[in-house]
Amino acid sequence: MRFLLLLFTLLLSSISFGQSLDGPCLRIFDNPDEAFDIRRQVIINAKEEIVMSYYALANEVRPMNILRLLKEAVDRGVKVRLLLDDYNSKLPTEMRAFLKNNHIETRFYNVLKIKNIGRIDRRMHDKYVVIDRKYLLVGGRNLKDGYFKLKVKEEQTFYDLDVLLTGQPAIEAADYFEERWVSPLAEERVIKKINEDKYTDLEEKIFRTYDEIEALDGMSLSDEKAALSECQDTSFYAYDPNDKLDNESIQDIYIREIENAQTSIDIQNAYVILTKPMQKAIRAAAERGVRVRIVTNSLKTADVTMSYSAFRNLRPKLMKWGVEIYEFTQNDTLHTKLAIFDNKRFIVGSFNLDPRSANINSETIILSGDKQHAELIQEFYDETLELSARINEKGRHEGTNKRHPGTTFGKRLLNSILRFTLVPILRGRL
Repeated sequence: MRFLLLLFTLLLSSISFGQSLDGPCLRIFDNPDEAFDIRRQVIINAKEEIVMSYYALANEVRPMNILRLLKEAVDRGVKVRLLLDDYNSKLPTEMRAFLKNNHIETRFYNVLKIKNIGRIDRRMHDKYVVIDRKYLLVGGRNLKDGYFKLKVKEEQTFYDLDVLLTGQPAIEAADYFEERWVSPLAEERVIKKINEDKYTDLEEKIFRTYDEIEALDGMSLSDEKAALSECQDTSFYAYDPNDKLDNESIQDIYIREIENAQTSIDIQNAYVILTKPMQKAIRAAAERGVRVRIVTNSLKTADVTMSYSAFRNLRPKLMKWGVEIYEFTQNDTLHTKLAIFDNKRFIVGSFNLDPRSANINSETIILSGDKQHAELIQEFYDETLELSARINEKGRHEGTNKRHPGTTFGKRLLNSILRFTLVPILRGRL
């Protein structure tokens, strides 16, 4: 009897304070302040290892705050490794020296050298963090101020999404990182002579920025709020076309999900320049009665005009097939990369629906069949629809007679020129 009572007490304790099986298996971060804060929290709570892989890390305020936290993690005995795309992480020599001096191991993907000029456009587009092989943060945000809407030099801000989850996907992402870390394309950058005054200024700025942001945000996530259970039917996938492996590509995964959809496909993506196989799959889905909706940037919000021009050439074909098109109309650039299938399966990650993501860059996603959390992603999608305008049969935003409201004549002219000149030539590289 005493044994049964003890067993019941332990079970009750685990339900109250452990990770409940029916608790949330992931948290979504669409708010930029919370998205920044969760990065701080997972670093602060790391016990053994932090690995981070990013397409872009900038010499800006919030990334400096992250670097200071990584330094503190090293100081308390955590192993920290950082893998960055060389072309898009333009770190000054002094910042690379700061990383090295503070034992933050850093390697760069496809370092720009004369001998590498033939593969200059092969980039590492990954964006994820793994903590202690237990927690995985993955999504569309780069480590730049604009992705967290810090109003310092607010030239451009981004509307984006991250998800935090635990369990097997984190292990899969950590294993992938190990493969990337020893890749011939990942190497350390030689640090030549540094300017001591600039280094001192940078170090002071990192410490000063840290204090300012601590005072500015004052945010933290409680253990109870952050507690997660393991997601069901959820996996991390990564693919680098340059590795020439036999594993399934992310485009193949997308196409498989599109082909299996029965009622609805909701896509939200920054750059929609569909490859021929993707076009074929979406057309077939629409023709068999699946409702297909795509939300992407308008000319006003697009940060890459040529990408929008390529989409603009594709748009009439999609609408002819019955696809509903919505264009984002806010002041931010839409940067999310997600898809929801039948309101019960979803993809979130770095994969843009363009030839570059399909055939050139390395990319990472999670694919989940956890219906409870698919509904949360669906809520975010529906909120984005409210911030967008549907394109009507005349090719205009519903509610206006203008083709590209909120844009300058110069941008409209550039779009028209690109559509009929460079885009048809370069479409496969966009």
